[in-house]
Amino acid sequence: MTFLPFLFSREFPTNILMVGNEIGRLPPQFQDASKVANAIMDLGEGFEFDQGRMFYNQFKSVVSYKTREIEIFPVRVINEAEKLTTYDSIDADVLQSYAEYSLASLIYYALKEGACSEQSSRMTAMDSSSKNAGETSSSSKSEITIFPYLLLLCLKLYNIGSRE
Repeated sequence: MTFLPFLFSREFPTNILMVGNEIGRLPPQFQDASKVANAIMDLGEGFEFDQGRMFYNQFKSVVSYKTREIEIFPVRVINEAEKLTTYDSIDADVLQSYAEYSLASLIYYALKEGACSEQSSRMTAMDSSSKNAGETSSSSKSEITIFPYLLLLCLKLYNIGSRE
């Protein structure tokens, strides 16, 4: 899937802020999610958003998963939330730490769900492949066991034909 960033960067060059490589290749770790979250939080001054969406595959069963989305909010929007005033001591540092940890946790959750869905897809594919190989193997064995009988039948028919 390395062609997708190139394709999108060619079609929508002003809409792409960063591209991540090698994410999800190894089993997910919270540190990986934390690095992604920090990169998102550190996009810098010229970029602000009110709401973001992150899409991921949620594991349902061995044979199915469902695409879900999680909403992501920046610190500014969290600070303007109505019910935030119910908490007594919320200063800017606490709110910033909460937003960073919350984003890292959501990314880690999405990475874990995606890894679980990917593993189940691999297991299902391997199971199907093993079944197909077993069916092919058993059908070739039956052809091999039929062949000696055909050979004997041909020899008997040849012997009968040569007597006449």
